[in-house]
Amino acid sequence: MNFTNMALGQNVFSMKLKKIKIYLSSTFGHLQKYRNAIIETIARDSFTPFFELIRAETAVQTSELVWDRIEADVTSCDYYLLLMGERYGSIYNNAVKNTNRISYTEHEYATANSFKKNIIIFKSDDPLLKGCIDTCGFPPVAAPHLSGLCG
Repeated sequence: MNFTNMALGQNVFSMKLKKIKIYLSSTFGHLQKYRNAIIETIARDSFTPFFELIRAETAVQTSELVWDRIEADVTSCDYYLLLMGERYGSIYNNAVKNTNRISYTEHEYATANSFKKNIIIFKSDDPLLKGCIDTCGFPPVAAPHLSGLCG
């Protein structure tokens, strides 16, 4: 059996496949075990040829503004994967870039939505997450516009 792409004259098995870019989004600390499970699964040898996982924590390792790096990463992804818990997330405290004082996670979601990315949402029902909220020293932030995503 010959596995040659007749139109291009290439052996199908020697063709380089484009990796699917997945942006992993969530609030951080309380969803770490879920994030680690996804990171470890995609990092397995059998998945690395097919998937590239992009995470917000890698944005802080660049000299760019984190807000801008996150935006660039989300716009370059093929899929936006959101893990939702009970926390709203940390707010980027920059009055110029974040005039609405939204969380990093909401900014990631809004960017993915505005660029019409494929969005996959998983909501954690872990009872340990109940009552947790990130406030970053501010009063709790209500996000009623996000509450309908998974409910």
